[in-house]
Amino acid sequence: MGFIARQFVSLFKQLFFSGGRAYSALPDSDIENLAQSIDRATHGIGNATIAAHGSGYAPGDTGYISGGTPEAMYKVLTVVSSGFVRSFELTFTGFNYTTALGVGTVTATGVGTGFTVNILSIIELGTSEKLVTDGNQLLNSILPDNPNFTDGVNDVRDNDCNDWERRLGLKQYGVTDVPTTPTRLLRMAAIAQKMRYPGTDAPRQAASYLQACLQSAGFPVYVYENPDNLTAAEVLGTPTGHSFYGSIDYGEADYGEDWSIEDVTVIANSVDPAVDALFTIPAGNNHGTFFIGGNPLGTFATVPAAQETQFRQLVLN
Repeated sequence: MGFIARQFVSLFKQLFFSGGRAYSALPDSDIENLAQSIDRATHGIGNATIAAHGSGYAPGDTGYISGGTPEAMYKVLTVVSSGFVRSFELTFTGFNYTTALGVGTVTATGVGTGFTVNILSIIELGTSEKLVTDGNQLLNSILPDNPNFTDGVNDVRDNDCNDWERRLGLKQYGVTDVPTTPTRLLRMAAIAQKMRYPGTDAPRQAASYLQACLQSAGFPVYVYENPDNLTAAEVLGTPTGHSFYGSIDYGEADYGEDWSIEDVTVIANSVDPAVDALFTIPAGNNHGTFFIGGNPLGTFATVPAAQETQFRQLVLN
């Protein structure tokens, strides 16, 4: 891996693994430092011709063209009598050259001397300005924290939201089409939440952790454990009621209470409400459930219907 590649790897490791959490943005100073380091990767030799043929060369001999940092490399292809170089090729264009005539060379293999070249054109291998532009575009597509994180509205082929939903296993909404899909900012919040909380280990199954995940994704809800083995009716103080999806969870279904299937959505095993609507647990075993709602317990919170699948995914994850 070359110097520039190592710089990229180093910076992106810093980007994604700072204390186990992703940065919200890469400092501009880091981009500028990388720009300065890559500046030397510019102005390679584009076209060079023979100025002096030299002598003592053989096909396959190699060497360096003076003046670059690092220097360009050549290989002799054909020679004529006395080892005059008839043709050669550049095997490495080098960095930091300018056009010039009669530029000397240094032999790397072989015994030839006196071969010089005319540098007729220079190629731009990269500039700091281009690096900053490309780097920012890349970071804008990686981090869902900026106005340039796309959702396909301006160009269906440029949809950072959908790409990250696919990578993270979230529901893909395609092009944002409000009001039938969540807004770009809501999609970004869900993606950022999933980036920050990717695992499902035991500590992350606590009510407080789930609450933090949901609130981080933009859902104004609170999660309550159920150590007192309460039913939804007991929490709400009524045998019937209206509940948004997720306000009861893990089996708070119709088992002897007068709850309407149309009014209550259970989150147990599936992102499909119709599947979990049939989920039941034996009466008296509610201590394994928890409630999701407003603050305080027993009140409701509003979750947009367009985000039902997204909400269920976050709870089940």
